[in-house]
Amino acid sequence: MQQRGLQMPALLRLDNLLEAQMALLNDTFAKAIQNLGYQSEYHGVFPIKVNQQCAVIEEIARVGARYGHGLEAGSKAELLIALAYLDPDSGYIVCNGYKDEEFVDLALQALRLGFKCFFVLETRPSCRSSSRRAAVWACVRCWACGSSFASKVEGHWNESSGDRSIFGLTTRRSSS
Repeated sequence: MQQRGLQMPALLRLDNLLEAQMALLNDTFAKAIQNLGYQSEYHGVFPIKVNQQCAVIEEIARVGARYGHGLEAGSKAELLIALAYLDPDSGYIVCNGYKDEEFVDLALQALRLGFKCFFVLETRPSCRSSSRRAAVWACVRCWACGSSFASKVEGHWNESSGDRSIFGLTTRRSSS
């Protein structure tokens, strides 16, 4: 690249890399499901917050369609991206993160249009407010629950693991 006189930093795009990795991931799950006699399916989701580049989301949506691979949206902007790139009959949209009334209403409208949206509800207030909005839209098939485990992990995230976890419900909150 330097010999060609290209300036750094440079963005390299490797054709078919995402496609190959998604095929490997989904084929591996399919083999494990078959080998273990698991009675359900695998439907992966890519968290948009990891990489919001248009080319990446577009490729994940295109390749993922053959596997039922969806997108995870943690904000209204990410939900709009997911709705723009997924077809209603393709992968799931997992609505994670803070859900204000507009976010919930947008996802519920998407459900009515045939998108497969699921809400991850981690707190009681978010359960109550989302349930109220779902009642307004006459929607009932869209809930998922999150929980955290008391187990401690090693490494970078160990301070936010266990009972002090910032991800999902703590063991005390989920059992009450």
